[in-house]
Amino acid sequence: MSSLVKRALMKRDVNREINAIVTWNDKVEEEEEVMIRRDLEPYPIAIKDIIDVKDLRVSMGSKVFINRIAERDSKVVERIRVSGGVVIGMTNTHEFASGVTTT
Repeated sequence: MSSLVKRALMKRDVNREINAIVTWNDKVEEEEEVMIRRDLEPYPIAIKDIIDVKDLRVSMGSKVFINRIAERDSKVVERIRVSGGVVIGMTNTHEFASGVTTT
């Protein structure tokens, strides 16, 4: 496992307190191996919980869609993966991305 991806995954304990990542990707190691076979240096990236990532829960911050699983990657995620990105999870968002998180 690359050092960047490994360090990102080590932050899971910290995340329990701040809840920044609401869904973790259980297939990180498999995806990373694909990048390595393609001679790409894998880098970890978290995607906002409003963008589809295949096989991950995408709730858009809403309880209405809490069980929605994306059937395919969005175009932006496709491009991230082509360049070596390994999606480690989905980041927290206000419902439908319609609010302000910080001031």
